[in-house]
Order: sequence, then C-alpha cells, then structure tokens
Amino acid sequence: MSLVGAEDSRTSAVPHSDVVTTSDADDWIVDDPAIPDAAYVHRRLNDSQALVFDDLLGRWVPTIAAYTYRGDGMSVYVSTAMLEHALTDDELLPMCTYGLARVTVEVVRRTDTGTAYNKADMTSTVADGEAHETAGGVIMAPAETGIDDERVRHSHGLVRIRERPVARKLWSAFRHKLLQGTEYRRSAADAWQHAFDSA
Repeated sequence: MSLVGAEDSRTSAVPHSDVVTTSDADDWIVDDPAIPDAAYVHRRLNDSQALVFDDLLGRWVPTIAAYTYRGDGMSVYVSTAMLEHALTDDELLPMCTYGLARVTVEVVRRTDTGTAYNKADMTSTVADGEAHETAGGVIMAPAETGIDDERVRHSHGLVRIRERPVARKLWSAFRHKLLQGTEYRRSAADAWQHAFDSA
C-alpha cells in the first residue's frame, strides 16, 4: 500500500465539516473542506496524449493532457476515501493504460495567478485584463457507470473550479499549476516520482 500521507491526512489541520463551498450558482458545489489538504487526488491516464518522453530525464512524464475536464469536473480518486475503502493505488494501476498521476488537494486549492486574456476569446466570467484565479476544489462523487468494484466507485471524486462553463484558457492555467505539482507512477514496479525531477 502506498497512499503516502493518507493516514496523516485524517488529522490534517483542515477541520471536518459538512459545509461545502459553492460558486455564485448555488447548485455548483466546488469544494468539500472535509477533504484534507494533505490528501491526494489520483488521475488515471488512459490517453496516449497524457504522456511524452522527456529526452533529458530519460523517461515518460505527464503532460497537461493528463488533466481533462468534462461538464461536471475532472474525474479523480481521493486518497482518504481510498484508505476508508481499503483500495490501494496498486489496485488502480491495472485500470490505467499509461499509469497514474497524483497531486495533493492543497495544490488543487492553491491560488496562483495565470496570464491575463481577453474575455472575447472565450466564454468566461474573468474580466478583460484580469489575471486567472487557479484555485479549485475537490468533492466526492461516486462513479456511476463502467466500474463494478464498489471500493473504486466510492473512492471517486471530482476536481472543479468555480467557473461554469469552464473557459479553455482558464482551465489551461489551472491544469498547468496541477502539472507542476504532479507525481507520476507508470507501473506497480515504479515508485512515485515528481514529474520533472531527475532520477
């Protein structure tokens, strides 16, 4: 079992709470503060575009294509729920064509500023000339289709940002931030390694 930090995440400084953070739209739940900052969100990599071979590092590394957003958010598996349901990342790996990426919830929630862009470029609530806010959140959302293992289904969550619908340039800034904090594991024989650290 290699859910690094999962045991400690239950006693994180983030208090347990049934209150969730919402955006301006009351029905759009962005973040559940009961999920601690120290938890990991795991992303299954099943698209060949999610990886590129880095000649300098001599190994495969994730790209921003590892982090794709659907209408309701980005599908992830949350380490605290995995621990609760006795599910390891080793057990997730056979469901991944190209391995697993992970990033901490703290990184998801952290606010960084991206570059400004013109609102006319894309539907967006970000004003012209305003820097992107790249803060997001994580909620639990059991997978509804395609997964038979109840432990996997109930370890599933979503990464979301406040903007809805999500503008492409805003999501690009957000997932670039995620990529900088990414660790990657290609197979059960591999240890977790920061995406851009040399061996």
